[in-house]
Amino acid sequence: MSGRLVEREPTLAVLLEAVARRVPVVLLSGEAGSGKSTLVGQLLEALDGTSVVGGCDSLSTARPLGPFLDWPGPVEDVVQQVDLAVVEDVHWADDATLDLLARLCRKPLPATLLLTYRDDEAGPALASLLGDLARQSPVRVAVPALSGAAVAELAAGTGVDPAALHRATGGNAFFVTECLATGSLEPSANVRDAVLARWARLPRAARDSVAAVSVVPGRCELWLADALGADAVDAAVEQGLLVATGTAVALRHELARKTVHDALPPARRRDLHCRAARALAERHPVDHTRVVHHAVLG
Repeated sequence: MSGRLVEREPTLAVLLEAVARRVPVVLLSGEAGSGKSTLVGQLLEALDGTSVVGGCDSLSTARPLGPFLDWPGPVEDVVQQVDLAVVEDVHWADDATLDLLARLCRKPLPATLLLTYRDDEAGPALASLLGDLARQSPVRVAVPALSGAAVAELAAGTGVDPAALHRATGGNAFFVTECLATGSLEPSANVRDAVLARWARLPRAARDSVAAVSVVPGRCELWLADALGADAVDAAVEQGLLVATGTAVALRHELARKTVHDALPPARRRDLHCRAARALAERHPVDHTRVVHHAVLG
């Protein structure tokens, strides 16, 4: 988005006010790619005071106290000397980091402690920390998806259809930026890498369920997911790759669905489409358009 803040000014203003008032704890949440790190960068640029930043790593074995290893001194000393202490991507935090954050937040701090995390990947350990922090009455700031109007503003003059762009990305800032950079509604290399890395981190059963659902454009009814062998849908929803909408599930964004679908081995992809075509043909009333779609790809 070329450094432009679109529909993010009110959110930035809330963060600036919280730091100015020395609010002890601020929780900044949003889905992957929503623009949390961009907002943190804008916040740091706008502040006159001192700050320190650390981030948790997306590692299979997280470094103990990883976000604090590069801080200029012991954590409890550092937070006494700055106006703002930021810990990013707390959804990846190791147990030691979560314990230290909980301990820090139990005592009065001169600094504002800003924690960012993906609300669609908040596992039990992070949920426990957030429950503890509720006693501190933190300021909670959610980064929403971009609206259709914001996407249209960003797409102006690019030749990309803004309505189609919003449908494909769901207003996810990272996806929007990538599509505009490539001038295409197809997943870019960066989008593919990000989606596939997140998909690969799922447990095997949840990964297979996401693969099965990916062959169905739009919503995949739960009965159809069952027919496709997606028996760990709930786990995939908990991990944020699938979203549940009543009696159906879907990948969170169409670009993510295309990415997973296209990454499937050809034989596996054809088999899933054949199974979808058979299941839909046996369902009454028959939706012939959907049956044909899967039959052609199977």
